[in-house]
Amino acid sequence: MSGHLRALFVDDDPAVLGGLKRMLRGIRNEIESDFVDNGPDALTKMEADGYDVVITDIRMPGMSGIEVLQAVSEEHPDMARIILSGYSDKADTLRATGLAHQYLAKPCDAAGLRSAIL
Repeated sequence: MSGHLRALFVDDDPAVLGGLKRMLRGIRNEIESDFVDNGPDALTKMEADGYDVVITDIRMPGMSGIEVLQAVSEEHPDMARIILSGYSDKADTLRATGLAHQYLAKPCDAAGLRSAIL
């Protein structure tokens, strides 16, 4: 692969975002990552910066991960969409998996995350 793959992580929990940043440090030569803590900021950042993949939690206040995925599927249909969530409500999970290319359960290790993204 030439160049960086660009990934945007969306999670309302600062501890989760911090953990992801630490986890991805070792592969930053393969994946260029940005992190936001809400859906509206994610959509704004996607418009401005462009990404190859979005990785989002499902349950977030304001705009849910499902709403983020819906917007991404409409506005950026070629962008890969991954759910990274510890939430397991069946109805929401089914709705989300229809919009996502992959579902990863929290906690996820660096190898699993790298494999899903690349």
